[in-house]
Amino acid sequence: MQIDNKSSELLDCSERNIPHRFSSQESRSSLLRRRIRRALSTFEDTLGQVLHMLNPGRRQARLTRHLRLLCDCNFAMVRATTETRLFDDLCRLAVESGCYRMAWVGVAKSAGVNTVASVSQFGCGDDCTECVAPPSSGAQDTGCRMAEAAMETGSAQINRKHLSPSIMAPLCRAAVKQACQASAAFPFTIENQVRGVLILHSAEPESFGVEEMRLLEELASNLSCALNSLRVRNELEGNRRRLEQRVDERTRRIAALNGLLVAKALDAEAANDAKSAFLATMSHEIRTPLNAVVGLSGLLADSSLDRRQREYADKLQLSAQALRLLVDDILDFSKIEAGALQLEHAPFSLNAVVRTTTAILAAGVRDKPVEALFDLAHDMPDALTGDAVRLQQILLNLISNAVKFTETGEIVVSVHCVAREAGSVTLHFSVRDTGVGIPPEQLDQIFDAFTQADSSTTRRHGGTGLGLAISARLAALMGGQIRVESTPGRGSEFHFVLKFTLADCDAPAAEKLPQGLSVLIIDDHPLARDILQRTCTAFGWQATALDSGLAGLDELRRSAAENRDYDLMLLDWHMPGMDGVEMLKQAYAASDVGLPQVILMPSVWELAQAAAASDELYLDGILAKPMTPETLIEAVRRTHAGEFTGILLPEEKTDRRLAGMRLLVAEDNAINQQVVEQVLIRAGAEVKIVANGLAAVDALRASGTEFDVILMDIQMPVMDGYTATRIIREEMGRYDLPIVALTARALQEDREKTRAVGMVGHLVKPIDIDVFLDIMAGGREAPEQPCSRRHEAADGTSTTIDRPIVDVVSALKAFGRDKKKYGDLLRDFLAAHQDDVNNARRRFSTNDLKGAGEVLHGLCGLGHLLQAPQLANLAGATEAAIRQGRTEAVLPLLDELQLAMNALGEFIEQFDAGESEV
Repeated sequence: MQIDNKSSELLDCSERNIPHRFSSQESRSSLLRRRIRRALSTFEDTLGQVLHMLNPGRRQARLTRHLRLLCDCNFAMVRATTETRLFDDLCRLAVESGCYRMAWVGVAKSAGVNTVASVSQFGCGDDCTECVAPPSSGAQDTGCRMAEAAMETGSAQINRKHLSPSIMAPLCRAAVKQACQASAAFPFTIENQVRGVLILHSAEPESFGVEEMRLLEELASNLSCALNSLRVRNELEGNRRRLEQRVDERTRRIAALNGLLVAKALDAEAANDAKSAFLATMSHEIRTPLNAVVGLSGLLADSSLDRRQREYADKLQLSAQALRLLVDDILDFSKIEAGALQLEHAPFSLNAVVRTTTAILAAGVRDKPVEALFDLAHDMPDALTGDAVRLQQILLNLISNAVKFTETGEIVVSVHCVAREAGSVTLHFSVRDTGVGIPPEQLDQIFDAFTQADSSTTRRHGGTGLGLAISARLAALMGGQIRVESTPGRGSEFHFVLKFTLADCDAPAAEKLPQGLSVLIIDDHPLARDILQRTCTAFGWQATALDSGLAGLDELRRSAAENRDYDLMLLDWHMPGMDGVEMLKQAYAASDVGLPQVILMPSVWELAQAAAASDELYLDGILAKPMTPETLIEAVRRTHAGEFTGILLPEEKTDRRLAGMRLLVAEDNAINQQVVEQVLIRAGAEVKIVANGLAAVDALRASGTEFDVILMDIQMPVMDGYTATRIIREEMGRYDLPIVALTARALQEDREKTRAVGMVGHLVKPIDIDVFLDIMAGGREAPEQPCSRRHEAADGTSTTIDRPIVDVVSALKAFGRDKKKYGDLLRDFLAAHQDDVNNARRRFSTNDLKGAGEVLHGLCGLGHLLQAPQLANLAGATEAAIRQGRTEAVLPLLDELQLAMNALGEFIEQFDAGESEV
């Protein structure tokens, strides 16, 4: 029988792998004995293998046992959590499943060193382990041990019967003592380096055959993979634990920071509350003396002054107004920063906001060569719901900024519809100027509070830098954002988009728009021409735009020659070369020029001069610039109807809107008492001044004393305004008496508090005198002009026929020419209804619109019955103004109605004396 070559090599491995060192004194006999023993041992091993091969059943059992060992060890490798646990399990399984006598695992003490140290063993006890395991030192005594040889060569090593040189004799004797017939060492790697060895000892001399070695080498390879995997898992687990620790630490730090932030937020909120309270208090303290400054300067300006004194009074009033605006800006900004500003959500007129804006812009560019223009879409809805005051505040701040930084060129305010949905509309607002512009690097900071583009600009133009900051924050509160585009030296454009709800109100029926008009536009400013032409085209008119008076004359000649007359000419006044007035003079002097209806367009500050310069030019109307689609269509409609559309300067204010009213004023400040008393008396009211709330209550309790309205200060000594109001309402039962708060506190909570105690209004000091009088007369602004204002025609004669006080002829005819009966009826009417105008005024002032309308309706009917057309027509017009919601026209009409009533009284006296003309 032949022995496998590889088996033969393995059988002789101990001789090959262990170098033999012989001393020169060793005798030949000793060498011969060793060779004989080695040959005998080889013969015995070979004989054992031959016998083993001749027994296939035993061979198959050993193979099965080794496969089970490999399988069990693989499971152990998968379940292992530490290297020590893995080594212990492998040693145990090698003995229990593999039936080896002993198993031992050693690892290198350090990288690159083949000296190993025991880390795990299982078998016959510590004494066996100590004898069989390679020593950790003394390599010079033991030579190249099997474990170290395996690690050095990186391949398995086998030793049978422990036949080795004499230097290995101690190991051989220990092995024989423990009945170990064969041993094998299997190196394993960690991170591609041989880092340890697995040594197995068997009691069977035929162990570690070819197939068994192949399985055990696979076991060693699997061990290497398992160790590498275990180290990766352990490294990942360590990283996970470290990451969790860092996350926990960061979470604790964040929690601590959050607690600190909450504490700081509470501190900041408390500081904001303290700041708001401080600002409210300071506002009250500042507004009280400011009220005196504004009021007294107004009274001083209205008195008899020489030129220099009037100049001083005007400057004083302007300075007081500027100071009031500054105080308002600071208060608004503080309220916004504290989140205390509440937006209104009420119906308003967009056209009314635009009208105010045009007036402010026109006033700003009065002394500058700057063209003020409004580019508005003609079809925008007018009735909206939102905060009109804050919208106007944003526009006025942007316009004021544009006026401040623009010396020449133009300022254009645009409003266009971006989107229209069911019940809402989105509008785009923009303010563009040709001013100094803003450098790109400074665009991000212009919306910061108390900041302007640079220090030199601040010194040149002044200002606090609050306007844009307030505007930006207001726009954000209203759901928009202000953006800016600017080029240094060319100007800036600020624009924002806001969404409004369409107001649920009955819009007045629109008057019929003139159709098919042919309009000639003459204006030297290109953008003004373009806006006018687009507006006229939107109205369905055919518009031709020219840039000079000379070009206009040529076009009028051509149109006359071609028999295509224009219906209307919109003529700018100031133009280079030939202005509008000069063009009209030349047109009248030329026989080949035909003029259509003419509307002259001066600026709002040039109305008087334009009217004076064009007295003999037969104008059909004067339209102030800057114009809007609303003012343009109104001027064209009235011109087309044959009415003069000039806008004359308002007549001098009479301030008799409170005539017939008895007012009780509770005010502790002596200067404020003087201001309020003078203003109210000049407005026609009868005034009683008291110094505190208790005095006001006592004045009401005095027998025979009645008042129409009480003006109640809030902060007063002895008794404040809140307490006095509660007593008047709850204890005295005077729920019908209007009580209006007169205070320097302007916060929303103050307004709510005054309403809660029963006050019907809230007036904030310092009070603008005009607004104060308008509110006291009914809470409405005074109109620019009464509806019955007369207009001068081109020839200087009146186009309005004065209505007679009484149409005596028609009246006597209606009453059968019974003059006595008619006179009795007139006297009875005067006795019963002479106070009806004041009664209507009081009802209107208390917002009793229905009651005021009923009084006026009855007065109108009686006027028609008595043939008093002036009284009847004015009463009917006033009733119509209330019914149509034109509240701004009511007070002037009531003034004229009162004059008509007074005139009727004088007529009745003359009628009784026989002096009236019958």
